[in-house]
Amino acid sequence: MGLYPFTLIDQHRWQAIDHLLRLWLLPGNVSCTVYPKLPRHSGARLELCWYFSSQQRQRIVRDYDAVGDWIGTSLMVETRI
Repeated sequence: MGLYPFTLIDQHRWQAIDHLLRLWLLPGNVSCTVYPKLPRHSGARLELCWYFSSQQRQRIVRDYDAVGDWIGTSLMVETRI
């Protein structure tokens, strides 16, 4: 999964163009990338982001395989340079 262009649904939700992903903007500088409907026979990824500032965020990413088994989790702190 890579970066996808998103289109606005409303002031808090975005829909990925050509993919079944949605980006939700939540209170407290949090965002979540979700699938409104999970794809069949395909892996999935759930991503939560906390924005500490306009230059730094923390992300937790959980990956699942095609049958829904958890594959792994990544925790990252990213800083824009």
